[in-house]
Amino acid sequence: MKSFASACSVDTPERIHIELPDLVLKVADQVFAESASNFERALASRILGRKYENFKVLTIEDFLADIVCGGEKWREYKKKIQHLGYMVELAPLVLYILVEDQRLDDAKELFDLVNKTEATLQKQSNEFTDIYVEIMKWVAKKMGISYSPPRNCIKFSEDYPVIVQTVLNYHEISDSHEILRAKHIAQKKISEMASEGIWDVRILYFAWKLSRLLSLPQLSLKDQIAFISWRRRKNWIIYRAIHFLPEILILIASIIAFALTESILVVSGTIIAFLLAFLRILFVKHLPQQIQKLINRWSYYVKVKSELEKDEQLLKDLKRLIF
Repeated sequence: MKSFASACSVDTPERIHIELPDLVLKVADQVFAESASNFERALASRILGRKYENFKVLTIEDFLADIVCGGEKWREYKKKIQHLGYMVELAPLVLYILVEDQRLDDAKELFDLVNKTEATLQKQSNEFTDIYVEIMKWVAKKMGISYSPPRNCIKFSEDYPVIVQTVLNYHEISDSHEILRAKHIAQKKISEMASEGIWDVRILYFAWKLSRLLSLPQLSLKDQIAFISWRRRKNWIIYRAIHFLPEILILIASIIAFALTESILVVSGTIIAFLLAFLRILFVKHLPQQIQKLINRWSYYVKVKSELEKDEQLLKDLKRLIF
């Protein structure tokens, strides 16, 4: 996994021209296209909302990637390993995702393996990063599991823990300056990733989570859920109305065509009536697809559909925070 050799200070503010959500998506797209690591690509695909599967689980990194992607091959691979080795540093993020997705049985299984790895590495006097410890403590608290942090802990950087801690404790932070500082750090670091092509997907993932949290209205958690639920219901009604517009139009047209056919059958005879009936069938068969194509290209429809999908994901994220 690629990582930064050193962290840069953010004491001197600098103007960043691309907003954080766009920066994150840009780097995630870069990672997905260029990385040879299944773990990095799995995280990038999650950020981009894509599916990533059908890769072989041959290493511990692949094992963790398969868990992120909701696969099943990791279960068989787990039988072959005693512990995670140095790849254990990636495991807390995977546990965070499992808790997010409410896959608590899988989280417990991986948590036990991580604990076993910790014990083994501590006997060898290995150290763990502060980011590792922070996420593990959060996961243990959410799962209601007792956890004793490693004795030997090293500082990963001055800046990265700010992003992680802000996401983990977002709804408990009362000082908006702390959140703005985390946003600035995230923008700076992800901008560096974009320009240098050197990635740390753990920070990329938490920068993505931060961008999603920042997109929420500044309300209490309960009020945010109520607001997003209302907006989702409104967009769902609009979306379904537009989505079924072809069927509604066809139904109206069919009724009119049927009435005309019956009238012509009485007045003009069967030949014209059969011709109209044929045209009606052709009309009903092909027109819906043409109308649907037009609707799919309609910018308002696309916007409503996109907002609906985002709100559905936001609701899931907010409800996980309650958990």
